[in-house]
Amino acid sequence: MSFVVHARDARTGARLGGKAAALAALEGFEFPIPPWFVVTPDAFYQSLSQQQRRQLEDSEFLEAVATVFKEVRPDEEARKEIAHALEQLGARGGRFAVRSSAGDEDNPEHSFAGQLDSYLFVAPDEIPEKIAGVWRSAFSD
Repeated sequence: MSFVVHARDARTGARLGGKAAALAALEGFEFPIPPWFVVTPDAFYQSLSQQQRRQLEDSEFLEAVATVFKEVRPDEEARKEIAHALEQLGARGGRFAVRSSAGDEDNPEHSFAGQLDSYLFVAPDEIPEKIAGVWRSAFSD
């Protein structure tokens, strides 16, 4: 199971959210886009423990769901794939933006722009925690 979709693979039918799809489209028209990749929703689901999965499936209460989000972090397999993707960008010592690209974040019927947190100037070793921060922001005030 792959947890990362690279920019070069984004136009191959990969499941992308609005921001990533827009980046892929712009690259297709040869706009100058900084190197990027997407961490797929599979990374979130894979990172859940069995107990957390049961909590999400059984919970009718927003507080219980929010608790799961507070505790989940990218698992070791996802972290390794993210680290490899960063190496492929070739930006050692660089800083990155960690942003959401949720499938329903923006569409013709509604917009949730700005609902999920974004992090700028993130050091490579902080990226997994910032990814978890984006996941958690889905349940923030």
